[in-house]
Amino acid sequence: MRWFFPTKLDPSKWQDFYQTKYQYHAKAFRWIVILMCLAEVSYFVSDCQTFGYINWKMLLPRTAILVPLILFLFFNKYHKGYIANIFFGYFLMHACMWCTIWAIYYLENRDYAREGFIVMHFGFLALGLAAPYYLSSILHAFIFLNIIVSNQFIHYEQYEMMLSLAVPLYLGIILFQKILENNYVDHYIDHKKLEALSTHDQLTQAYNRNILADLLIPGTTQLRKEFSQDTWFLLLDVDFFKKVNDTYGHEAGDVILTTIADCIHASIRKNDFCLRWGGEEFVIILQDITRMEAITIAERIRASIEQSDTTPAVTISVGVSQYKGADYHQAINDADAAMYTAKHSGRNRVVCYND
Repeated sequence: MRWFFPTKLDPSKWQDFYQTKYQYHAKAFRWIVILMCLAEVSYFVSDCQTFGYINWKMLLPRTAILVPLILFLFFNKYHKGYIANIFFGYFLMHACMWCTIWAIYYLENRDYAREGFIVMHFGFLALGLAAPYYLSSILHAFIFLNIIVSNQFIHYEQYEMMLSLAVPLYLGIILFQKILENNYVDHYIDHKKLEALSTHDQLTQAYNRNILADLLIPGTTQLRKEFSQDTWFLLLDVDFFKKVNDTYGHEAGDVILTTIADCIHASIRKNDFCLRWGGEEFVIILQDITRMEAITIAERIRASIEQSDTTPAVTISVGVSQYKGADYHQAINDADAAMYTAKHSGRNRVVCYND
């Protein structure tokens, strides 16, 4: 019964779920579209076998599908959103069917149409691996419209048989796709849990250094392009934290670190990043912000921690530096230098690098 009643997913997660599902099957989806279109072209051979000779008038109906296929491959290369790619892929599958109908129009013996349309169902089954269930069931159903409309001018001898064979195939396929999607919900939830475990500090729920793999250009120490020179780094350190651990114990120290993380998250924006850098140090990456705004946020964090009701009361020293668009380590080092200036200036203060 778990197949029919999957683990419930937060409504806000469905778009990410469908995008993740599509990305997981994206390569297979692309190849399914390619192979179905190439299969459509290859049926020129069976057409000629039906006629008993090479009939060149069948070449255009069978090769016309190559034009939208080329457009799809170009679009698919540069556009990664699931909705547009799903619609384009299903459009090509229906285009294959209409090319088949075009070819059938020239055939004297149209009994083979039934088998050809059955093959189309399995193409829709394969495409449905990457598509949302609700979309695949709707887009697949247009196969009946194709048959009904084309019968108006082709007049299939086995028209009723085509429909009676298509209905159970369609129902079986959409049921199978529903079962697969339900199973993928469990896979998605487990994957997100593992992802959170690998990128989050378990004590404070701040990010850990593993999140940098998502923030950096692969193979470099440079932040992704969306991080401009309006990006600022904060490096904060808890004042006299070793003394807190020695006097009050590590459990008290853990509570303080958790409180500090909560204060940070309450003071920054949704597009900012808070990382536990190590021990009692935190790094905060602020995007699309001015120097004064970065200092204001740092002061807000410092004040909220100073006013928190931890036992014992603690303060922090904060270094602020600008990311110059190259190696992010330089911004960390600059913030670290500013933070040590704050330490040597009496602690419990914010210092901006080069101030």
